[in-house]
Amino acid sequence: MSPSNDTLKTEIAIVPSELGSKEKFDVALYFEKGKTLTAENCDAELESLMKNVWVPSASFTFPLTESCGKNRHFKLSWLKDYKWLTYSKQEDGAYCIYCTLLGSGVVDIQKKKTELFFFKSYKCWANAKKSFRNHDKSQFHKACEGAASALQSRCESSAVGIGTHLNRMCLDRGKSKKN
Repeated sequence: MSPSNDTLKTEIAIVPSELGSKEKFDVALYFEKGKTLTAENCDAELESLMKNVWVPSASFTFPLTESCGKNRHFKLSWLKDYKWLTYSKQEDGAYCIYCTLLGSGVVDIQKKKTELFFFKSYKCWANAKKSFRNHDKSQFHKACEGAASALQSRCESSAVGIGTHLNRMCLDRGKSKKN
């Protein structure tokens, strides 16, 4: 099951959308970060990268690319259709946020077959929807999606844990003042 990406996409939408192509939140830069950040030890940073990935605005003009003899471009609506899909302005290509950021930690025999969306951007817009559906069904993607769901659960329980801890501290302080 997919993590609650409706929440993530809603939060993503408020990120300023006309960032420079070399900004740290362009998904093309995430593969290298994903190799160095490990789940559980770097959950807050991984969650931040997921929530703050650059998203094109409705007025963004996608570059035209020749595909199958026609000029085509990425469609903004695909981001709503595939919650894991992200667009790199830097590379004019599509990536899977889960596979790119968390895929290095997933052991899978399909990893070699899944290099598109993982560490290479997808750019063949003529066959995009079919490729997106195939990626969505792949074992590697499902494992990365599971890792994203686990990350979200840890982050949510951590936030609750911190809140509970702070409430206890306040109660303890109140008791010590009375004594």
